[in-house]
Amino acid sequence: MYFTHRTIKSIGQFKTFKYTLMLKGALVGGLTGVVIVLFRLGVQQIGDISQQILDYAHKNLFFALVWGFILFFMALTVTFLVKLEPMISGSGIPQAKADINGDLSLCWWRVILCKFAGCLLALGGGLSLGREGPSVQLGSMIGKGFGRTTKRIKAEERFLMTCGAGAGLTAAFNAPIAGAIFCLEEMNRSFSEKTLLTAMASTITADFIASYVFGLKPIFTLKVGQTMPLKYYWLIMILGVVLGLFGVLFNKGLELFQNLYKKPALKPFKIYIPFAMTFALGFLYPKAIGGGSQLVEIASTGKILIGAMCILFIVKFIFFMLCFGSGAPGGIFMPLLVFGAVLGGILGQTFGITLGFGNIYMETFVIAGMAGYFAAIVRAPVTGIILISEMTGSLSHLLALSLVSLVAYFTADILKAKPVYDQLLDRILEEVKHQSGDAA
Repeated sequence: MYFTHRTIKSIGQFKTFKYTLMLKGALVGGLTGVVIVLFRLGVQQIGDISQQILDYAHKNLFFALVWGFILFFMALTVTFLVKLEPMISGSGIPQAKADINGDLSLCWWRVILCKFAGCLLALGGGLSLGREGPSVQLGSMIGKGFGRTTKRIKAEERFLMTCGAGAGLTAAFNAPIAGAIFCLEEMNRSFSEKTLLTAMASTITADFIASYVFGLKPIFTLKVGQTMPLKYYWLIMILGVVLGLFGVLFNKGLELFQNLYKKPALKPFKIYIPFAMTFALGFLYPKAIGGGSQLVEIASTGKILIGAMCILFIVKFIFFMLCFGSGAPGGIFMPLLVFGAVLGGILGQTFGITLGFGNIYMETFVIAGMAGYFAAIVRAPVTGIILISEMTGSLSHLLALSLVSLVAYFTADILKAKPVYDQLLDRILEEVKHQSGDAA
């Protein structure tokens, strides 16, 4: 009788714990949603002001000098913030994963303040970086701060950090399901009912707040074309192979440019270089600056010629590598989605000309390009499929997304390319170990 009573009591406590954890996840999601909404509004406002000054600079030498001075001030401030808190460098997702896994211990409030300010300047200033990685790190640190201030045990704190990370991705992209899957597939890499429910409580709360401010419309508004017939799906497989190869190139490029910035001659000026490139490209090739989300919609129309898209890809690819390799705070999600969309547009036009169906399936190739490139680089295909579906507001291309993601994933895997965040995490841990050794 005693054991029966004890068992019933334990089950009741477990259920109460599950509901309490969901409530805490929702609170973390709410806090994250508010912070990321402010973050998005800030980046948008600074970006608009920068664009206005750049437009004036095209007509007036004085404004060109003003634009140059503003970019220099931004570079100076971002350099100071990165030196003050080195863990805000880059995307932030590898650092968040390392903290959740116990490999690093970040100062949550300092990371939030420095990452928020640094990304406002880097992204608002026109660097070719994304807001999603920083949003994930900010959400993770909000979860950690919530756990610390409410004196949660270490295991629960890490759980709340994972929920905050998913909420950050959700608030950045208005993608609650992808945010929850991201918690399971990338941040936690394990599945349980408790994890899924708590993550969803967090991501749905964050999405409600972000949608209340930015509306329920998807991130990308693409022109709906004809559905691609199954007889052409072999083209999707070819696209998957190409995306897998370019995914390997992406990872190699990151490593190359990060090593380049370690050279003594470049290291002191590494964050100034991408800002200087922003100044130059603002006059020579304005399409390449910024995150580039508008390029996805442009690529889907098929109105840009293949040669122009190839030039756009090359210039923006090199510019992104210069930006990210410098260690400036900013993510890779949006840039890699843009690269995937442009690659999909290039192959879509090529196939259309060769086989005679024109641009009627361009939307399919562009959307498949984003999902496949995400799968090849991040190696989280389920997150990519759901993310692209939510960002485009359509499930009509689900089969094409699944097929291209599978082919791109295995192409990159066969070529032994590491998932990008594992590659970046290994580099960060190696640098921390090296610095600890030097200090000893």
